[in-house]
Amino acid sequence: MQHIMTEEQLSRFREAVVASAQNRAKAMIDEARAAQDAALAEARTKAAAELADATKMEEAHYKNGAAGKAEQLLREKLLRYREEVTDTFFAGIESELAAYTATEAYQDRLKKQLAVYAQKLAGSSFTVRLRGQDMPLSKALAPVCGEAVFEEDPSIRLGGMRILCGQRVYDESFDTRLGDEKEEFLSYCGLNV
Repeated sequence: MQHIMTEEQLSRFREAVVASAQNRAKAMIDEARAAQDAALAEARTKAAAELADATKMEEAHYKNGAAGKAEQLLREKLLRYREEVTDTFFAGIESELAAYTATEAYQDRLKKQLAVYAQKLAGSSFTVRLRGQDMPLSKALAPVCGEAVFEEDPSIRLGGMRILCGQRVYDESFDTRLGDEKEEFLSYCGLNV
């Protein structure tokens, strides 16, 4: 015997499926953020320990009065090592961001951010700048922000957006955020020379 669902039952079933999918997506995003935070903390700790050893060697070299070419070579080697550690770590983050920007969760994130700015800038005209790859998303994002104009921003390489309203710029680009993280990472780990 076949059981036919009523419209109300079908509606509740759909709502339950959508709610379940949203909860799973949120859990996946939370897990990814937690993993990224853990990886960043681990990399900071590891880099700080490795560089503390290298710094101690450099300080010992200074204290012994050694100078000249050997000292310069050691500094250059340390600098190259610091750059390699940093570049390798942040290249991994960039590839994770590239994978993330190919998901629907990324589009949802842009919509949510845009909704916040649309409310904040209500009554003002503003421009939303996206990277070239994200320009096709402007059709899906447009209903969230009304009369906003969408433009391509060649300086956005990793994703996110910049919102221009008059002379104000609201920078929500991954490029800027990753640059800030890199600066913090460098200063936290003592990688600035």
